[in-house]
Amino acid sequence: MNDFWKSYDITHAEFGADYRCYPLYGGIHLTELALSLAFIAGMAWWYRRSSARTRRRILIGVTLLLVLDEAALLLRMEITDARTLLRLQNVHI
Repeated sequence: MNDFWKSYDITHAEFGADYRCYPLYGGIHLTELALSLAFIAGMAWWYRRSSARTRRRILIGVTLLLVLDEAALLLRMEITDARTLLRLQNVHI
């Protein structure tokens, strides 16, 4: 689960091409899918029952979280690429 939020590129760079996590559609994966579905259904229910003002705040918050998530991913990829480049040049951080 430590690598759950990482992209495939970051995981590949850290652990190599042969790294395997848990099997697709196995018990753990299906549990994660079920929990995600329950969370999404709960959020949709909450959104529908909210006032217009609260809905607007929810939309702004979700938009900000998506932008921050993408920025964090790009920053992590830049750090990983920089470290890989320095290793290739035999320079240690």
